[in-house]
Amino acid sequence: MAVDSSAPPLRLAELSYDRFLQNYLLPNQPVILPASCTTTWSARRAWTTADATLPDWQAVSALYGHITVSVTDCAVTGDAVPTTALLSDVIDRWRKGEGRTLYVKDLHLALQGVTAFYEAPEMSALSTMDSVRFLSMSTAFAMTG
Repeated sequence: MAVDSSAPPLRLAELSYDRFLQNYLLPNQPVILPASCTTTWSARRAWTTADATLPDWQAVSALYGHITVSVTDCAVTGDAVPTTALLSDVIDRWRKGEGRTLYVKDLHLALQGVTAFYEAPEMSALSTMDSVRFLSMSTAFAMTG
């Protein structure tokens, strides 16, 4: 799925629930939040470098490396079949410069009891639905969609 990087930054104050539903949720389009929306999130402090510009893979691995995740190799053409691996093993490969096309999809931390990593914007009406609070991870080389 291509994300239009030339689009103007999302302004949550201008995004009604109906617009969110029609433009993002129903067509399954990502919502890229501006950095100003994430300054209070514990994930931003705990999972990124001090300047919040890069993932802190060592910290993420220390916190969640024991979790088994679904991994897809985006270099495989056609119907890539996901495998499973420990998150720490995937991160170790990324840190070594290997597995650059690996994509960790739908890491449901909230279902694993980790609930304080971010706060969904209130307008999304999803802030209490832990089953949809998930994240995905990859390097810049893993292209999906």
